[in-house]
Amino acid sequence: TPSFLDMVIFAFLGIGSNFILYSILKAFQYTSASSLAPLRYLELLFSIIAGYLFFHEIPSYNTYIGAAIIIVSSFIITQFRASNSYVKK
Repeated sequence: TPSFLDMVIFAFLGIGSNFILYSILKAFQYTSASSLAPLRYLELLFSIIAGYLFFHEIPSYNTYIGAAIIIVSSFIITQFRASNSYVKK
């Protein structure tokens, strides 16, 4: 059974998570997704840092490989879309 302190921490985590989601949605409302894409990759970096600082978790090679696949494939898609939109004009 969670203690009172645990419940307070869970409440703060829930409020903080909802605030972060609200902020991300507002950012997407005010600007294009392509301009926010590089900032979304900072989430990977912050997740790795938070995992290390709070949980003493060292990412495995699979984590780095997965992050590299996500970043490289997103870069390729962005370049492909940019080149196709340039050709159509």
